[in-house]
Amino acid sequence: ERSKRLPDAKLVVTISTLADAHLRAGESSRALEILDSWSPAIDATVATDALEREVIERVKTYALLDAHRLGDAERAAARRVELLLVYRGPKDVQTAGARIPCTAEGGAAGKVQLDSAGDDTVLFRCVAGGSPPPPPPPDSKLVINEVDYDQVGTDGDGFVEIKNTGTSAASLTGIALVLVDGADGEEYKRTALSGSIAAGGYLVVEGDAQNGAPDGIALVDTASGSLLDALSYEGSITSAKIGTQTYNLVEGTVLPAAAADSNTVAGSLSRLPDGKDTNSASADWAFTKTLTRGAANVANP
Repeated sequence: ERSKRLPDAKLVVTISTLADAHLRAGESSRALEILDSWSPAIDATVATDALEREVIERVKTYALLDAHRLGDAERAAARRVELLLVYRGPKDVQTAGARIPCTAEGGAAGKVQLDSAGDDTVLFRCVAGGSPPPPPPPDSKLVINEVDYDQVGTDGDGFVEIKNTGTSAASLTGIALVLVDGADGEEYKRTALSGSIAAGGYLVVEGDAQNGAPDGIALVDTASGSLLDALSYEGSITSAKIGTQTYNLVEGTVLPAAAADSNTVAGSLSRLPDGKDTNSASADWAFTKTLTRGAANVANP
């Protein structure tokens, strides 16, 4: 089980480029090209999943390096990086590699399994036909898409529109829309979002944002603390204090102060074309006289 802990013994992890090679403790092979070999600090207090994470990251790194060094996709595939876990100690360690996804000879998906065992050696190898690697995360991307923070006459009808520019639904669990005061960099309003946004869909969060110079808006994943998207308008906010973290709300080149919402002409700041995100505010955002609350943005300067 995943909660099972490794016995207190020495572990040697070896990454090679030869799928049919066997390597026992203390042995070497002329046919085996060793990319890396190291001894993690594993003892009875270290959980198996910590080892798995370390090995997976190293395998990814060496797979990329090997493909780049060879410079030939077919040759790189033929010499696909394989994972060998050589464990010295008690044999009761079968779960140590069981959940590590890998690519077996020929490119088939596999998992790391116990291959052979000596008196003091346990060897794990990549075996095809096992559980495939987990699927990639859903292709969803949330962006702040339209903002009306300044209306003609008395404010009171403001909103922020969020769009999912990805190709699959985006969950809003743990996502917060945060408004930031540029005068002190502090958040002054937070809206916890819920539900989901369909691929290509929109969510409108009603409410007035400040119209000072500057002010900002941030879309934050509160579980991971990651900044999903941001807009600093009418100036730069580079040290916004949101919760316990500090964020730069300027994406690429700051939006010029002249590109602002208006209190004399109805309109909004919008991504133009709709959903455009090059990670540069000056290239992505512009004022438009056409409000499109919950619909695709329309350029109308």
